[in-house]
Amino acid sequence: MSSTSNGGTDPIRVFGRQALRTLLVPEWFHALALGAGDIIADLGCGGGYVALRAAERVGESGTVYAYDHDPEAVDLLRHTAALHQVHHLHAVVAEIESVTSLPAPVDAAVLSMVLHHARDPVTTLRHIRGLLPDDARLLVAEFAPDGPGTVGPSLATRLGPAHLNEYATNAGFDMDLVERQTSEHWFCVLTPR
Repeated sequence: MSSTSNGGTDPIRVFGRQALRTLLVPEWFHALALGAGDIIADLGCGGGYVALRAAERVGESGTVYAYDHDPEAVDLLRHTAALHQVHHLHAVVAEIESVTSLPAPVDAAVLSMVLHHARDPVTTLRHIRGLLPDDARLLVAEFAPDGPGTVGPSLATRLGPAHLNEYATNAGFDMDLVERQTSEHWFCVLTPR
């Protein structure tokens, strides 16, 4: 992985890796019943590929709030959104756990290929639960621990549905849907209790 001057990862390479999952994203949005006018938060947006696709999906009557801890990734997303005149996407530099509230109640949130990085997944999910309205949905997409391991993190660091269900239950969520998308990828939809 290439490094930037601040010691982080290259946001353009991250965006490129995100774009490789382009066929997965429509199924995520369908599972969230995401449509025109909806408000969505992309938590851990990286270079912003999913946030930009979400902005297309919700249209100008909707809103996307995108958060990432990497200032260069957020700058890339802001630049790309401005270049394409996507004015309903708002990118913010922030660790997920430091976000104390969202600017507006969201209909849905996405946590895509992020949770396996968390030091304490239950604490992260519990924090996200506190940010979401009771009727919001959270999509968690992850790499499959029984996958071939040709892309993504090592098999040892991946989260499977059983572990995530345990974490989600302890954080105040119910797991409503689990889908395997490829040999390497799966997602689930969580709803607050």
